[in-house]
This record gives sequence, C-alpha cells and structure tokens, in this order.
Amino acid sequence: MNGVLIDESPLMFQPSLACRVGVNEAIFLQQLHYWIGVNRKQKRNLRDGRYWVYNTLERWLEQFPFWSESTLKRVIKSLKDQGVILTGFFNDDRRDRTAWYSIDYCRLEDKSTNPLGQNDPIRSGQNDLMGQVKMTGSSIQETNNTEITTETSEGRARGKDRIDLFLFVDCYNQHKPDSFARLTIVNYQRRKKLEQLAKDCGGVDNALVALANALRYAKADEWYRGKDLSFDNFASNGKILQLHERWVERESIGAPLGASNSDVEKARLIAEFTSALQ
Repeated sequence: MNGVLIDESPLMFQPSLACRVGVNEAIFLQQLHYWIGVNRKQKRNLRDGRYWVYNTLERWLEQFPFWSESTLKRVIKSLKDQGVILTGFFNDDRRDRTAWYSIDYCRLEDKSTNPLGQNDPIRSGQNDLMGQVKMTGSSIQETNNTEITTETSEGRARGKDRIDLFLFVDCYNQHKPDSFARLTIVNYQRRKKLEQLAKDCGGVDNALVALANALRYAKADEWYRGKDLSFDNFASNGKILQLHERWVERESIGAPLGASNSDVEKARLIAEFTSALQ
C-alpha cells in the first residue's frame, strides 16, 4: 500500500473534542485516554483511586513524530491550563522529577457546555505537520515542566520563571507535619493556588521559602498537631502567607526552634510589657 496512507494503527480523535480543547490537544488527550484504558485493563498504575500514565518526553515524541519538542510541551501546558489533565507525583525516589498524568473527565465533560468557537484561535501551534503513529505497549511517563508568569497590577507580564511543579510538591512533602497527608496530585485548582502564591511572593523562590516557613510554623503550633489535613485545607484562604509571616516573627524575636507557638506568643507579650514599663 502507498507509504503515506494508513496501513497501521492511526491516531484518531472526535471533531467535537477538538472543538472543546483544540486540535493538537485532542490528539494528545485521546492518546492519553487510550493508555489509561490499557492500564485499567491491566490494573496497573492505580493511585488514589485513579489510573495514571507516564513516560519520558522522548518516548512521548516517539508516539507523536510529527511534533517538535516545543509543540509537545505547549500541548501539555495548554491541557493543564484548561484543567483537563491532572499531574501526579508518585515516584519513590525524590530525585526522579517525573510527573504522572491522568484525565479529569468531569472537567472535560463540563467543557462540552462551553466549547471553542469556530473563530477562536487554535491553542498550541496547530501548523505543525500531523500524521499517524503506531501504539506501543509500554506505560508512559513525562517530566513535568510548567511556566508561571507573574504580572503587575495592570495585568502586563512582569517576568517568567520556568519551574516544574515538583519543586512545590517536594517542598511541601519535605516540610509538612507528619500528620498531614502527602501531596501527590496537582489538579487545576492546586496549580492555580501555587501560581497565585508565586505571584503574591514575587517569584517562585520566594514562594518556596514562604511555603517551607508556613509548614515549619504548623509543626510548632498546637492547633495543627495531630491534624490530618490535606494541602487544600492547609493552603485555603491565604493561610500559607499568614503562617509564613508568623514564622518570620518567631525568628525575629529569637524564639528557640523547639519552642511552641503559644510559648513564643507568651514570650512576645512579656517582652512588649517589659519594654512598655521601661
């Protein structure tokens, strides 16, 4: 048969899916859905009640030989921005910064009520050549890189920090109290919280410091002791910055590392009272 016609398993997607998320995004999402189905049948990569897929960037590109590396990264970032794919961190080795991916099927279904308009711009560089690719039998894994853009109050981009979400996941799991649940999945809402934290802190490095300090404060605070909290509970209502500021205050008065927050507060009040008497 002619070498450019289909004589192998093609990549396929529904036009309605492309209308919801974009053409390239639909191609990637359909392939991800395929491998999730494979893993479900083989009862493989089940984490937190959901089946996951992983692969290196190079292995992804073997499945999409018509894309450049930059196009593939844009496609994945676009799907993350839309909240359609979830990012998981389940590697035992902390040095392994490889993310696992799954699909948020509920959010994808919600997008059916608000599809892309016919004249909307296509999301991720659709001028790249499209083609066919054989399915492979291995499970798949891809290093998770994302981009956070901090903006001024006028809304113009002030600068970009290329990070991977692993930095935040690793920081949280390393410094959290033992009773807190591990952070293993970064969904759309959690990613937005981390982006907002980086924006509020003026950059990723400052945000990581604030997160670590907030968790140090939680370790020393009686209220948090023994609490089985999730990341969502801990990061709600601006708590990270609030606890970071309290920890900085602890350090400013030279509180011992092992001192409880209530003891520190008593010492601070006594110091203020003594200072007032003088």
